[in-house]
Amino acid sequence: GVAKTIESRTGIPSFGFATAGIKGTYFDGITLVYKTLSSYFEKYPNKREQWDEKRTVGIPGISPLDMHQDVFEKLCQRLLENGIPLINEKEKYGSMMVYQHPTKIKMNLVWNQSGLYIAREMKRKYGTPYMEGIPTDGNSFETYVRMIREGKTGTLYIDRPDNPSRHASVFADAVIGRSLMNELFKENIDADLYTIEAHDEQAHFLDDEDEIISVVEREKDIVIADPLFLEFAQKAKTKISLPHYAVSSRVGKDSYFNYLDSGSWINKLR
Repeated sequence: GVAKTIESRTGIPSFGFATAGIKGTYFDGITLVYKTLSSYFEKYPNKREQWDEKRTVGIPGISPLDMHQDVFEKLCQRLLENGIPLINEKEKYGSMMVYQHPTKIKMNLVWNQSGLYIAREMKRKYGTPYMEGIPTDGNSFETYVRMIREGKTGTLYIDRPDNPSRHASVFADAVIGRSLMNELFKENIDADLYTIEAHDEQAHFLDDEDEIISVVEREKDIVIADPLFLEFAQKAKTKISLPHYAVSSRVGKDSYFNYLDSGSWINKLR
């Protein structure tokens, strides 16, 4: 009702969303916005902004709740320097072009779970290919750029080690977590991935605080998680803080690390 009143008085398209936390997570909110805005611009194509033909690669669903702004900006900058024509403007997570001109996007980059849902929907509806995963070192970045240029759907993930020497529990957005696990696998470390956002076929979804605490408490080797979760990792030999804004907000900001550079954190495991 408020949205309708605002639109009638200002002429600005307005939308109302139910945001009660007990009814879902921010993953649900992001995907709901995608569905609503996509439907709106399909119904009212005259409301679309002009398309920039030089910018054809989207990053759907990315959010500061998942990816630290410094990581986001560094990754975007590196891609732009390598000639990848990103739609997203500098220092901005979202772009309305994803909703306004979905058929003109040539490739989507998936950096979080919300983005994976949207990219899969766009693949289904428009045939848009997508690349899933985040390059976490120089070698994977070169591979990443090459695969984007090839324009085929794919991922950066590698296989688990056959005979791991250690084990880790990783608590993160599923896409970010799987990208970090690549570096663990290279070090012959096996890992289980846990996410609090939404169900994922390759991660354990935890939506209860007691479940989260139970998993953290029983890990005896390596835990990579938000600093608030690490408080319960009393048995773990190695603890690496991976602040998740949706968990600890600004409380964990000082323990943030740049996971695009595996050397900045993987040495703690050697």
